[in-house]
Amino acid sequence: MRAETSESIPYLDSDAARKGVRILVLFQDPSGAAEGDSGFISKHNNEPTARNYYGATEAAGGPYDITLNWNVVPWWSTNNPLFPARTVSKEAPRAAPYLVDFIRLLSEPPRVLVLSGDKAQKAWDRIASKIDAEVIRNTVILRCPHPSPLSYNATNSGDGRKNYLHIIETFREAARIAG
Repeated sequence: MRAETSESIPYLDSDAARKGVRILVLFQDPSGAAEGDSGFISKHNNEPTARNYYGATEAAGGPYDITLNWNVVPWWSTNNPLFPARTVSKEAPRAAPYLVDFIRLLSEPPRVLVLSGDKAQKAWDRIASKIDAEVIRNTVILRCPHPSPLSYNATNSGDGRKNYLHIIETFREAARIAG
């Protein structure tokens, strides 16, 4: 993917999904930490979004040994000073074939796909028709707010509860479905 796109794409967390990928969490695109600091997409990154995500998955009992984090757009697009005109929405169609290839590389399709945040959800909806149905035929798709500091403690407009409660509930449901 790096060679074909000439993009800087973070590495997978070697501590994640050691028992296979039954839960695939898709964020919008890599954070600046994944891009420049650690070089990995991980709930162990030293930045607020990763800390919130870590806390929510721990509270939910989310099994990290069957969970893998990735992005709808695997290269840094949002707030990238090298490419200021990029957005997740604009980059999602270009990234779609790589996402399909990525999922096909897994030993088996994930049982659960969690779309984290509005941008990831909208990007997914935009490219869903390009995703080969066989790749995710039996995969349950769940949606939750993004764990960024701006969203995590915000009040959900749908029911007035804090977004972090929705995130925790989504990961509990993902763990239940994944077995």
